[in-house]
Amino acid sequence: MADLTADTVHKTYPRAGRVSFTVANGVTLYAGALVGINAGGYLAKWADTAGHKFAGVLLAGAVGNTSATPPVEGRVDTSGLTIKGATVASLAVTDVNALVYCTTDNPADFSLSAGSNTKAVGWVSRYISSGVGDVTLFTPEEHWGLN
Repeated sequence: MADLTADTVHKTYPRAGRVSFTVANGVTLYAGALVGINAGGYLAKWADTAGHKFAGVLLAGAVGNTSATPPVEGRVDTSGLTIKGATVASLAVTDVNALVYCTTDNPADFSLSAGSNTKAVGWVSRYISSGVGDVTLFTPEEHWGLN
């Protein structure tokens, strides 16, 4: 290897922000859904499924077709955004900073109780009222650090 002798512009994207992933074949994803990378390496609905790793919130709907050229990709906000006024089962003021879990792709299913197979997707960053608060989601790297 040798030192560079001219300007070089690399193809890059930020570690967290907006990233596209190949959607699992035949899976229908809706904008606003929680999504993760399944054990096969494809973007899928977030679920209480072994091997899933949290990715973020889907920005636009997509239906997976891995045999298409190029395969269908889903755009995901991986920035660790905060969902304001989220419903969180049994949330009380003393739960600020508590871990938040979800066993479906629907943020309306946030809970303070862990599922069988998945780690937390975020934390309660603000209490609003009984069962309602702001939930700050983890970036993929933060989520993966839980394992």
